[in-house]
This record gives sequence, C-alpha cells and structure tokens, in this order.
Amino acid sequence: MKKTFDAPVKKFSAGSSSLADDIKFLEAQVRSLENECRAMRENLRDRFAMAAVPAIISNLSPENLERVGWVCAKETIAKDAYNIADAMLEVRKS
Repeated sequence: MKKTFDAPVKKFSAGSSSLADDIKFLEAQVRSLENECRAMRENLRDRFAMAAVPAIISNLSPENLERVGWVCAKETIAKDAYNIADAMLEVRKS
C-alpha cells in the first residue's frame, strides 16, 4: 500500500500573502513530510525486524533456551531483530 502526500497545494502570487506567511506554510509542509517519512521508516524497520525473527529463533539451541529461559530469550530475540533491522536501514542509506 503506497501512501501519498495529500497536503493542500498553495499557489504563490505576488501580493497575495506576506513572505512570513509563505515561510510558515512551507515549514509546515516540511514538518508534515518529515513526519510521513519517519512513519514510513518505522514501518520498514518493523518489517525488517519481523523478517529477522525466524532466522534468530532457528539459531537458538534448546540448551541455551533452557539455560536462559523463554522470557529472557524473547527480550534478546526482539533486541537482536531490531539491531538487524537498523543495520539493514543503514545499508539502504548508502
């Protein structure tokens, strides 16, 4: 599902508004786009983390799971998954 930016389009014409008003409007648009990008990035981070979980679980040995317990293992799995997701996002930047 692709999300699109549906901000109102403002046409600039001489004398219709002050420069300060135009700047405020453009700053609001930038903030809106930054928020949308942040939400999309978080969604992608969650998807990468979900993709990493099966591989992490498949590498758990029954001995380690028995030794540390499932509660501790769940926390470690989640942290590892998000560490992998963050690394994947960093690679996408370059």
